[in-house]
Amino acid sequence: MLNDKQKKFCEEYMLDYNATQAAIRALYSEKTARQTGYEILTKPYIKAYIAELQNKMSELSGITTLGNILKLKEIAQSSIDSKNVKVIEQIKATEVLNKMLGLNAPDALDINDSRDITIKVVHERVNDKTEGTTPSPGTDSK
Repeated sequence: MLNDKQKKFCEEYMLDYNATQAAIRALYSEKTARQTGYEILTKPYIKAYIAELQNKMSELSGITTLGNILKLKEIAQSSIDSKNVKVIEQIKATEVLNKMLGLNAPDALDINDSRDITIKVVHERVNDKTEGTTPSPGTDSK
């Protein structure tokens, strides 16, 4: 089902999960690499092949998602003094955990509790080219 170029794209994509760079390394046009990478990743058989590659890598390395989550949790929740863990490492571990668990994924997230109260969390996105940052929820974006 996959041609050689698509297989090469998938293998390159596994290096850094950057579709644009994977397309370029797989010898697709640099001018259209961003769009090409996106389009390739939307195909179900490509997604299936990438999942297959991920499973093989996990089996061969002995590294599992659960194992990574537990290690990152240990780092994120560790005492800075007792484990020689720097604050920046705790922040990074927390960010990676949130990404792995899909906690950063949506722009708007509805959370319902058992009392039918809805809490809506909305992340504001600001295209401030001078700072290049996105404000945290609840902060003034001006």
